[in-house]
Amino acid sequence: MHEMTIAMNIVDIVCKQANDENAHKINSVELVIGELSGIMIDSLEFCFDAACKNTIANGAELNIHKIKAKAFCK
Repeated sequence: MHEMTIAMNIVDIVCKQANDENAHKINSVELVIGELSGIMIDSLEFCFDAACKNTIANGAELNIHKIKAKAFCK
């Protein structure tokens, strides 16, 4: 399940950014995910909650915005 690795990386990134800005709590995280990314959003949401445990992101809301794929041919 690569979603757990993705979730853990997201939490690491937002926690580092929060620490750099002297924040003590992360309330929400906004993500934009393309529909061809190969990420199972339900799994990512589940893993995100687990990855947030014992961090300043514990209890943070994950807001995911899916974007449609675009393609063009010459």
